[in-house]
Amino acid sequence: TKKSGMRSLKERLENGLEKMESAAAQVAELQVNLVKDMAVVEEKKAATDKLLAFVGQETAVADEQKAIALVEEEKCTKIADEVTEFQVECEKEMAAAEPVIQAAIEALNSLDKKSITELKAL
Repeated sequence: TKKSGMRSLKERLENGLEKMESAAAQVAELQVNLVKDMAVVEEKKAATDKLLAFVGQETAVADEQKAIALVEEEKCTKIADEVTEFQVECEKEMAAAEPVIQAAIEALNSLDKKSITELKAL
């Protein structure tokens, strides 16, 4: 039984060694995969940093263009207001001139051949 106890201990030791070797192989494989994954992560990080820099530049350009557009919008609004004021003023002047124009048309329509002859004589 001493031999069987020793054999049992030997088997346990051999099984333990096999498991340790297997675990060591798995750890080595995981370390290789980790190195590969770290390289991929670094590449993606670099690409992300470039993209962030580009987005930052584009955002700055867009903000600048927006500021220019706001200035132009203010100019256009001012011009539109001035045109509206001018249109209102012109409409008032037309309304004031309309009775004079109508009176002149009526005066022309009331002229007959005799009146025209008299005017030519003057």
